[in-house]
Amino acid sequence: MAGGNPFGKKNVPNATREEITARGTVKGPIWAAQRMPWVDLRGFASTCNGYKTISSKLDTGPGTRYEEGYKRTKPVITQVQVKKQGELGTTRSCTVDLIAFTDEQLIALQKCYFIPGMTVRVQWGWSESCAGGKAPAPLAGAMSDPKAICKMRSMAASNPAYDGLQGLVTNFSYKLNNDGYWDCSLELVAASESVGDGKVAVYGECGDGCVRTFKTTDSGGEEKEVIAKGSLLYSYLFDINTIAQNGDDPTFMARRVSWATENNCIVSTGAYEGEDRNENGGSDQSWFSFGNWDAREGYISFSTLEAAINTYAIPTKDKVHNIGKCMSTNLMVKSHKYLESGDPRICVIPGAPQLADAIAWGNFIWEVGEPESIWNSDEINFGDIMLNCIFLMKELKSVEKGDNKIKTYLTNVLRAISNACGGYWNDMLEVVSTTENCDDPTSVPLISIIDLRNYDPGTTYMVPALSHNSVIRELRLDMKLTGAMKSQALYANGGKQNGKNTKCDGVSFRAFGLGPDGSVKDDCRPPSNTKLPCDCENPPPGSEAEPKSLEEIFGQMYDVVDDSSTKAAIAALSDKVNGDDDAEEKCKGMILPFDFGFTVDGVGGFSFGQIVSSDRIPVNVRNGFDFQVGAVEHSITVQDWTTAVSTVARFKNKQ
Repeated sequence: MAGGNPFGKKNVPNATREEITARGTVKGPIWAAQRMPWVDLRGFASTCNGYKTISSKLDTGPGTRYEEGYKRTKPVITQVQVKKQGELGTTRSCTVDLIAFTDEQLIALQKCYFIPGMTVRVQWGWSESCAGGKAPAPLAGAMSDPKAICKMRSMAASNPAYDGLQGLVTNFSYKLNNDGYWDCSLELVAASESVGDGKVAVYGECGDGCVRTFKTTDSGGEEKEVIAKGSLLYSYLFDINTIAQNGDDPTFMARRVSWATENNCIVSTGAYEGEDRNENGGSDQSWFSFGNWDAREGYISFSTLEAAINTYAIPTKDKVHNIGKCMSTNLMVKSHKYLESGDPRICVIPGAPQLADAIAWGNFIWEVGEPESIWNSDEINFGDIMLNCIFLMKELKSVEKGDNKIKTYLTNVLRAISNACGGYWNDMLEVVSTTENCDDPTSVPLISIIDLRNYDPGTTYMVPALSHNSVIRELRLDMKLTGAMKSQALYANGGKQNGKNTKCDGVSFRAFGLGPDGSVKDDCRPPSNTKLPCDCENPPPGSEAEPKSLEEIFGQMYDVVDDSSTKAAIAALSDKVNGDDDAEEKCKGMILPFDFGFTVDGVGGFSFGQIVSSDRIPVNVRNGFDFQVGAVEHSITVQDWTTAVSTVARFKNKQ
């Protein structure tokens, strides 16, 4: 299988493994009696002239505990809480509690930290590691969030007695306590990935170059034209689509971003029978004439989209992506004999047989003619899939109103592409990002689409939890049943009512996706379009009618591409690419989702995407699943530091 994984393995760092192993030996109790946690808080406000650094580190030198000329302590940090924020935990929230002993100290803290949107860096660790060695000196000096995150992640990977984050102040509070001191609380939001958590909608200094005439909707629901400034990426997509709609050649637009990728940049114009749409996906047309291909819209390849993100969203210096970039290099993904897009308003697979008659490619330029056919029943190059610019603009607007993250945008685009192709890639492709050595100019963080069949996450790290070597404070296996699953369990009576006396008998739920003998098997995996409950014996009324062929359904789009024709095409594709003639396979019981989590004495080095397990998880479960790290949370007080890791269970990749 051709490449597609630019990351290589994503292992728990050796230093972290050695540290945890040492804690499970006779060294552990000695270390536990000697260790002391520390916290270092740094602000970078220009108004700060008093407490740019507040540190409890023992080796920060004399005079760091007390005010100069006074016999009173400086403000002290009492607690730090780092929690996940969002679905996967790639964004983290941080709360720092501290005490100001005088009104003067409170005013000084206000100028340094209590400023919404101000950059603040928090670092913490142990006074020494169990495996030997002191914690590194806190990272000093102002720098961008991505660069600081990258450097701190590298420091934690090489020294597990350390960790840290940098983020923006979102809230703060303070109140007078019974001792006459000020109890202060500072809230931050910080990314945990330097590239994926970067902003996708960046405005920058583009002068009049980003001013466009956009269509917007007023409070009364009426569309109107306004002159406004769009983000750099949005303006690029807007220009391509405008050129295409005007019937001009979008050739030169590819050259604007081609420097930012190793892959081919493809920009073209697609025409189909449908309404002439604006950048919001709406239409001013009340009618259109059949056969005149009213809709002419801009298309770019997925590789071009990555190059545009690299150009317009990720900072560079002399066109060098020092902090990272998007790159899905030669990503060859699994195909199917019926695979293609059911909605050209989202994407098109050049050369796919059914849609070929529904879309007429216009001028295409980037050193080749029109988009070359990439369709193949075995595998295709995902980077050459053509994406509709209006779809990309709509998704960009939606993400900008949300968390405005590059990874969120790519994930949404990937999900829409898969759905347009019948959901074929739903469980196969994923957006992954990684942080590399920031000081190595040849190695930068990457964010990319990967094929999970080819993705080797590295060696599973077994967290020791047996009686003779345990370092676990808490171990958890948490079931995550949705409301629909609870209803299924209730009304299906544990699967006994599901297809009684048929092949579907008794396969409603299987604990952990296990087979009857307690093992995890391939035939326990339900297809992505499983619908429960299932009656395999009694088909629904009207289902005996002869269904339309795929050719007939796609033929409707030759007449008009609209919500009705594309919905029918996508549903037909889903049945073809995900279907199975075996009734038992269609009615297979669903996997019960659960998370494995554990809490240990504070340690750095764990991060999103690593694969972990434990020797206390039942052997049939841990042999059948990979547990991928999602959220890593920390709690630091004046006497303790704990790290809580939660995971998501995935079937082991059996190629």
